[in-house]
Amino acid sequence: MHPFSMAKIKKFQFPLWSVLPLCIAGLGLSFSKAPTQAQLTIEGITSIRGSVRVALYNKPEGFTEPKKAVHLKSVSVESATVIVDLNVPPGRYAVAVFHDENNNGVLDKNAFGLPTEAYGFSNNARGRFGPPDFNSCVVEIGPNTKNSIKVR
Repeated sequence: MHPFSMAKIKKFQFPLWSVLPLCIAGLGLSFSKAPTQAQLTIEGITSIRGSVRVALYNKPEGFTEPKKAVHLKSVSVESATVIVDLNVPPGRYAVAVFHDENNNGVLDKNAFGLPTEAYGFSNNARGRFGPPDFNSCVVEIGPNTKNSIKVR
C-alpha cells in the first residue's frame, strides 16, 4: 500500500462544521482596528529626572484612574521635551500625563491634595477644582497623528 493512500487521507478529513468556527473567528480579527503609530510631545519638563507617565482613556467612566486606562506608557526624562511614541488603535482618546520626578509611579500630592508634580491633559485642558472633564480632553488619534501637552 502506498504511504499516501486514500484510506489514510480520509482518516484525517474533518467535517466542514468543525472548522467553520475557526474561519468565522479569523474574519472577525481581520476587521479589527490595527494599531497605528502616533506621537505625543510632552513639553514644560523642569527637571531632567524621573519619568513621564502617559495614560489614554476611551470613555468618561474612570477618566484619570490609571486602572481604567486603555493604554499606559512610561518614558524616561532626558530633556525638557519628551517624545512618546504611541502604538494604539485609531480612535478618540483623552490623554493624561504627569512628570513622575521620583519614579514612584503615582502623582504625588501635598497635605491639601494638590499635585506636587507637573501634570497635563490633551488639548492642554485644565479643570477648575480638579481634573478637566473627559470631553474637553478628547483628541482623535490616527496614523501619524502628532499631539502635544504642556505639563504644569
